[in-house]
Amino acid sequence: MIKVHTVRVHDASNERKTADNLLTHLENVIKELEDEWGTTVVAVVTDASGESHAARRMLGEKYPWLIVLDCHAHQVNLIVGDYFKHNPQLLTHTDNATELITWLRSKTLVLTLIRETQLLAGEKICAVIRAVLTCWTAHYLAYRRLLQLRQTLFAIIITGDAKAKAKATKMTELIKDTLFWIKMHLEPLAFAANVTQATICTVDTVLLTFGFLVMQYKSMSEPEDTEVVSAIIQSIKRRWAKCDQEIFIAAVVINPFYKTTPFSRISSLNNANIHTLLECLYTRFF
Repeated sequence: MIKVHTVRVHDASNERKTADNLLTHLENVIKELEDEWGTTVVAVVTDASGESHAARRMLGEKYPWLIVLDCHAHQVNLIVGDYFKHNPQLLTHTDNATELITWLRSKTLVLTLIRETQLLAGEKICAVIRAVLTCWTAHYLAYRRLLQLRQTLFAIIITGDAKAKAKATKMTELIKDTLFWIKMHLEPLAFAANVTQATICTVDTVLLTFGFLVMQYKSMSEPEDTEVVSAIIQSIKRRWAKCDQEIFIAAVVINPFYKTTPFSRISSLNNANIHTLLECLYTRFF
């Protein structure tokens, strides 16, 4: 059973945000855990910002028996960033979608018609969601909800002036043509973000989640997907290339539920090489 405890919260607002300062704070927390809590620290995780990365690298060099890792929820966010960098025009569509969500939520008549249409159809009542500005997964959920409401919105005859009807037409076209693709491309990454940001996420779960992502995107075979899928998979590979790969592989192997099954198609990960890998890690840490 995994339990989370807050050891120390430090106010660094009046300090320079340098790798050396962060390293000192990390060492102080490790010392406190070992001296006062009676625990053995085996791993340290930080985000991948420049100073955090540098502090983590220095910590690993100073204490080679420690496992030092990136926050992989942050890595998933970086993959999402690469997705939008490869398709900058998508940002225009997401802006339009956000604008339409705001418009929908401002029209009480439309919201009432949506509710009544769902009730008449015997459907579960679903509301229009407004996303939190700084959380991309909230935007994904907002766009997914628009797609869920698509048939309901198509069934509604919106009365009003010409401006309102034009807005409604724009709304339905956007939902039909663009949001479907954005939702489909972001859905596996939203799942991965949810898994990797959980307090119970373990090292083996991270590698299996990356494998899940690659499998999901390789299964997208529509012509419209080719460039996007390639960009996302290349981004995943870049994140994996920067990982301490032996630790992740070993974590999966020693999980009695998986053992070597996920690597059965990789000839280099035969029993002899896995034995060597585990032996090297044992020597490294013990």
